[in-house]
Amino acid sequence: MDNNTSFLRLLKIMDELRAQCPWDKKQTMDSLSYLTIEETYELIDAIIEKDMEGVKGELGDLMLHLVFYAKIASETNDFDINDVINTVCDKLIERHPHIYGDVKVDSEEQVKANWEKIKLKKGKKSVLSGVPKSLPAMVKATRIQERLGVLVLIGIIETKSLRRSRKNFQNYIMRLVNLITLLKLKRNLETYYSQ
Repeated sequence: MDNNTSFLRLLKIMDELRAQCPWDKKQTMDSLSYLTIEETYELIDAIIEKDMEGVKGELGDLMLHLVFYAKIASETNDFDINDVINTVCDKLIERHPHIYGDVKVDSEEQVKANWEKIKLKKGKKSVLSGVPKSLPAMVKATRIQERLGVLVLIGIIETKSLRRSRKNFQNYIMRLVNLITLLKLKRNLETYYSQ
């Protein structure tokens, strides 16, 4: 079975499930979101365990979720699976001007720097605005550190002293994120135990 046939088969099954299955009919983007997170962690577990059959299965589960979200959105005429695919294709072409344009790069760092510059031109207020709010604290701290490294690389943060003390700055940010997380946890525990 070729890629087009198998993908069309998945779309057809999704249409049938959405029309005929009581559970699938009831689902919304909100109700699926926590399941998507769980499926993502299951994929990561399979990758860590080097279980390629597991990876294949979990990728299928995530692909189902992507198709499911697009199906739900198509029912409200917001977008469909073709819009999703074309959007990511356009984004990849735009963010790889060294492949699809005339930009020259010599390193992975230059590719990352170009990527961030392009995102800023597209209306992102800062390179940190792309870090999802719902990330777990440790993952978020790591992403913030990576983004700060890109800021130094592309010259948005230009001072030599900051470049020299980048590691200290990253550690400060990590401690700050951890403190914020602990304060949120404390507030949640206080709320829980006061009920």
